[in-house]
Amino acid sequence: MEQDKNVTETGKEKLRPLMLEMFNLVSTGTDVSQEVRRLLPEDILKERGEYLSRLKQIVSDSIENDKKKGIVVERDNKFYYVQCPEKSVITPAKFMNSPEFKDLEYGALRMGEGDNLI
Repeated sequence: MEQDKNVTETGKEKLRPLMLEMFNLVSTGTDVSQEVRRLLPEDILKERGEYLSRLKQIVSDSIENDKKKGIVVERDNKFYYVQCPEKSVITPAKFMNSPEFKDLEYGALRMGEGDNLI
């Protein structure tokens, strides 16, 4: 947007709040299409990856045994999705009580690859 010669300064000013909101949503894990990702600044995508890595680490720390390989954490606005290996012994309250997860309103926990949604 900043480098587009077809967008006037007034147009840029009007679009700036929308872009900042979108950058905030993406940097805190909200998923977007590959097409949109190509248009986003690299630092926003890096922030998104770091944020999701932190969530994954919080989930990993709540697993009581050594079955931590294959954890998946996704986030979309106020919803989170956590998938843990089937043989994991997990204490969901440990990650659900962390500030990062408390800010999210809804979530799903899946154990293994099947339909075991908690």
